[in-house]
Amino acid sequence: MLTACLSSGSETSALNLQEEAPAKVDDALLAALSPGIIPPSDFDALPRKAKSAALSAEFRALEEAPVNVPINWSVDDKSNGQVVASTPYRVGSTTCRPYRHSGSADGAPFSAKGTACRSQSGVWEPII
Repeated sequence: MLTACLSSGSETSALNLQEEAPAKVDDALLAALSPGIIPPSDFDALPRKAKSAALSAEFRALEEAPVNVPINWSVDDKSNGQVVASTPYRVGSTTCRPYRHSGSADGAPFSAKGTACRSQSGVWEPII
C-alpha cells in the first residue's frame, strides 16, 4: 500500500494508493532513479516488490507531491518507508528538488537525504 497525506487548512487526511492498483510509473523513469537515495546496502536488502514501491514513492514525491507532504509506502511489516520532498529550485534551466527517504529495509532502519534533478530527457536523477 502506498499512502500520501494531504493537508487542507488545519486538517490532514491520508490518501491510500493500494499496492494492487497504483498509478503505473514507467520502468525507465524508475531505472533512472535507482537506487534512489536509499543507501545501496539497504536498497539491496529490499525485496523486489519493495524496491519498486520505494522508487515509485520517490518519483511521486519529486514529481507531484506538495512541499513537505509525505508519500508513504509499505509492502510488509519489514519493508516500508516515507519520502518527503522539499521546495523545488532551478539551476539554470534544470529543476532540482531536495528530499528525504526514511524507512525499514527487511527490518533494519534507514534514513537518507539528497537532491534529484530533472535531466534534459525529463527523468529525475539523484545527485546526492
